[in-house]
Amino acid sequence: MDGQTNIERLLKSASGNEPNAYINQGVCNEIMQLLVDQYRIVLDYCQSANPDLKVATHCYDFIYPRNKATLAVIVKVAGPWVWPAMNGKGITEPAMQRKIMKILLGEFRSKMLELTQQYANFHLFDTQGVLPELQQWQDDIDNWHDEIHPNSDGFRKLVEQCLKPQIENWIAQQD
Repeated sequence: MDGQTNIERLLKSASGNEPNAYINQGVCNEIMQLLVDQYRIVLDYCQSANPDLKVATHCYDFIYPRNKATLAVIVKVAGPWVWPAMNGKGITEPAMQRKIMKILLGEFRSKMLELTQQYANFHLFDTQGVLPELQQWQDDIDNWHDEIHPNSDGFRKLVEQCLKPQIENWIAQQD
């Protein structure tokens, strides 16, 4: 199953101003558990192969759903994933789409943080809320390559403002 299909399953048609109303909580719990289980497989394997091995991940920044695919030269290679799924469920207001994704990505972050408590050698680099918050946006946004991935400037900001300090702190704690 691809990312867009999972997003479609996570969403439900609704109305109103409450973003949680648009989230199929049963499917959300199922997908989050699947992600946790997959991470556990990797972490258990790493721990058994080398108990001293450190494993790290990130939790994405809050994305901007929009009709922006990933391009290689001028050919679409992937995406968009979130925007068509949201529109297919009748969720067309960009601000609501972003609020929904903040909730879903926040849930992912929470699950990763829980895993860091269960695996001493697992670390989460918290990358949420680093890139500038926009109140309105078009398909082309500063710092973003497509709806999910930062561009070079965005990655530079993530590294300088977030990852570099967190990595340095993490390394210092290992000594």
